[in-house]
Amino acid sequence: SEPLNILCLVLGEGSFPRTAILAAICQGWVAVAIDENLHPEWRGSRDDITNSSATAGKYFGFKGSMKDFLVNGQRIIQANMSETHYFHHIIMIGIESQNNSRPLHGVGGLFGVADLRELYDRAPVTVVSLSSGESTFSDGSSCCQNMRGPFSSE
Repeated sequence: SEPLNILCLVLGEGSFPRTAILAAICQGWVAVAIDENLHPEWRGSRDDITNSSATAGKYFGFKGSMKDFLVNGQRIIQANMSETHYFHHIIMIGIESQNNSRPLHGVGGLFGVADLRELYDRAPVTVVSLSSGESTFSDGSSCCQNMRGPFSSE
């Protein structure tokens, strides 16, 4: 599958969406940070982040819960894509932190994975849970570990 055919939803990342940005830049996915505490600077589409690389995907920031995203998120993503887009796979990453130890709580029930699949033409979903110190990809790389900027913790 082409990287832009993968939708990556990152839940519970806090105000600065490090993992979602890495997914867009390093993997070339359409990545959405979903958090009720998302900083205003990171809400909406941020083409200035992802256009710097030939392999970069798209980044969207969504302030709200997973329930809110299921109600409004698909419309927002489609409005920012150049054409109607169909995703072949969805990756849902829950970031566990001291402030949010259960970001994936409830994704199996109402407004969860089944509803998400229904919205996106029954695309398969992979659910991953990470602690806030584990921003790596399946091949073990951390990709952009030396990045600096408003999303770095330094």
